[in-house]
Amino acid sequence: MIFKNKDNIKKDCFAYNGKTCKALDNTYCAMGKCKFYKTKEQAKKDEDKVFERLVTLSYKDQTHYVRKYGLRKKMKEKGLIE
Repeated sequence: MIFKNKDNIKKDCFAYNGKTCKALDNTYCAMGKCKFYKTKEQAKKDEDKVFERLVTLSYKDQTHYVRKYGLRKKMKEKGLIE
């Protein structure tokens, strides 16, 4: 999709890779409509909250979410599993 006003693109968004949006099919921030906009710092804080919550769940629930969302690598990186 070609945008008339590329100046509106939020280049500090966690999902913007320098060319397109990794989270959505279109770069909606160029149209001023993106509901997913977060800075990289905000996204990191939100991710940390997710993992804090995840470790409070039962082993069965942890396993379910790790498999469903492919979180094994991230959990290893954070030292939460071996």
